[in-house]
Amino acid sequence: MNQFKLFASGLSPDVDEDTLMRHVERVDKSIRVKAVIIMRDHQTFRSKGFGILELPSQDECDKALRALNYTEVLGNEICLCPYRPGGMRDKVSSNLFVKNLPGETKSADLYHTFAGFGRIFSARVKYNPNGTCKGYGYVQYESKDDADKALNAMNGETFKGSKITVEHFLASGARTASFMKYNNLFVKNVPRKFTDKDLIGLFKPHGEIVSAVVIKESPDALENKGFGFVCFKNAEDAKNAEEKLKNLSIEGQNLFICRALPKEERRKQLREERLKAFRDCNLYVKELPEDVTDEKLKAAFEVFGKVVSARVMLERRQNLETGDTEMKSRGFGFVCFNDKQEASAALMAASSQPILGRSLYVVIAEKKEDRLARMASPFPMPFSGPRPAGVFPMYGMPPYGFPGPYAPPRLRRPRNVLTP
Repeated sequence: MNQFKLFASGLSPDVDEDTLMRHVERVDKSIRVKAVIIMRDHQTFRSKGFGILELPSQDECDKALRALNYTEVLGNEICLCPYRPGGMRDKVSSNLFVKNLPGETKSADLYHTFAGFGRIFSARVKYNPNGTCKGYGYVQYESKDDADKALNAMNGETFKGSKITVEHFLASGARTASFMKYNNLFVKNVPRKFTDKDLIGLFKPHGEIVSAVVIKESPDALENKGFGFVCFKNAEDAKNAEEKLKNLSIEGQNLFICRALPKEERRKQLREERLKAFRDCNLYVKELPEDVTDEKLKAAFEVFGKVVSARVMLERRQNLETGDTEMKSRGFGFVCFNDKQEASAALMAASSQPILGRSLYVVIAEKKEDRLARMASPFPMPFSGPRPAGVFPMYGMPPYGFPGPYAPPRLRRPRNVLTP
């Protein structure tokens, strides 16, 4: 069994085995790759965004890692690390979480900054759709001692003009448990005339305060926006203040106090609330023309009712001729209507008439978790929404679990009948 493998992540969905092999040859023709495997979804056969490179020796692995790591393929930065299934990737004790990174930070910057403290297994930052850093990343070392040295040396240091925070990575279960203790509070329904000093005076009797601020449109504004944040030194004091001041009436309004959520967590919560509110009003639209924009998609469906939002899903692709990166349609999108009746009308209309000059595949949108659970079931249940409209996605046949065309029963010749 070949043990000389590299794990490649961050691949564009359009990257196949030939594309990745050509990229290796373009970067360094001396690298000898025995095989390239792209991991694909067993239902849709679409790339999962990662793969494996098999090489003939450890020296070739090291050479490929130095030459190919953090290079771009079809507009996406690929990250390489030794392939060790079930081993190093699950070892969280040597994994560091780095936050407060500047927007221009790249994975290569993170790697070179932390490489001086020991042998790095992998280093990567998380990107926004526009290619900027989300503000955080991960650095995993071969050993826990090296990770501890990097944490002690880099925590609180300045990186590209920003003071970064380095801490040990927590698994999702441990991270959820740690959120039960918090010292930062979000305060809503604050009187418009309140200042930072007024907010401090309200919460100071309940414990030592690190900072308190009311949010304004501008620093010179006379009134605040009706909410603010209070950070206590101790989590117990924050919990006590929340219990004592919750629903306190000030100037005819009851204070609303809860844990201050990080931006990403708050965004996820709002998304879940929105999905719940528009559960049967959101349509998944496939087989879209390549030149369709959000505005064209919205205009095409507004004839059936009020469209709350319409979005064509995009991805970055690299033009092989010019080398430029462009945002291209992935061929599908979502249209959200104001109510369920309008969404049903659009769904029925799509089954009998072309939209945007072609027959589209239209169905009620599912949550990703529900769709994956349904597809992974050994006995898949039919989709709970209405039957999809338009053409079916593969070979003219409906997806598994949907009712579809059937063959009429064959008429068999009766047995024991003599024929001339």
